[in-house]
Amino acid sequence: MAARRGCSRGGQRHGRLPGGHGQAGHIYGQNGPYLRSHTGYKNLNLRYLSASLALSFEDAVARLHAGKGLVYPTETFFGLGCKATDHEAVALIAQCKTRPVYKPVPVIAGSVEQLALLTPGFAERPQENAFEAIAAAFWPGPVAVLLPARQELPRPLHGATGHVAARICGHPLARRLCLEAGEPLTATSANQSGEPPAARLDELDPELVRAVGGYIAAEPQPAGGRPSTIVSIEPDGSLRVVREGIVPTLVLEQAGFCIVS
Repeated sequence: MAARRGCSRGGQRHGRLPGGHGQAGHIYGQNGPYLRSHTGYKNLNLRYLSASLALSFEDAVARLHAGKGLVYPTETFFGLGCKATDHEAVALIAQCKTRPVYKPVPVIAGSVEQLALLTPGFAERPQENAFEAIAAAFWPGPVAVLLPARQELPRPLHGATGHVAARICGHPLARRLCLEAGEPLTATSANQSGEPPAARLDELDPELVRAVGGYIAAEPQPAGGRPSTIVSIEPDGSLRVVREGIVPTLVLEQAGFCIVS
């Protein structure tokens, strides 16, 4: 029998975090404590990146609509982005990343409504209840949920697992790009597979940025440190932590979720 943590006798107890902070999304969003203070991009040494690779917001949106990719900031690291339903663009991102096919590419969205392009939803009501509770407690923010994937999605997003990892991003520029693109974006970290992710512009691989086609940056800088946390939702509504990241398991428990292992 799977071990269960963080559960009251009555089962799930989703609610407010202790300490009077309110919803966790307010803690782990763009102004949360896990985001380190930034010095401003104007102070960074950017000699590694060609100025011709810098994109305005309008240029970035145009690239996305044209089926192309770019590098952009999330609340954790810089990501490689393209429209998540564009098969050719997603294949290019996976190729640039040299990401193994068995490691699906995660996705961010600008709104909960955009997730309908990725998933038909959960089959069980307890799963749907838990999903809604995660959205209320942690979004926008760095907690991704494994959602049942639509069959027509590009294979790199689900890797034949049947699920796609998605969240509402806590970085305002990333969310705005999703909304202007009209759909979710890929959000795999902007580094070659096996290399460390980049939290600063001067940590980006210039060759990777050139291969993708450019970068866009805006404050706040990514926090660095740990990636987003990924959870799956069991049929009874409990959570399984697939990857413990910037939001620890303890915080999920404190928010009232039953954790199984």
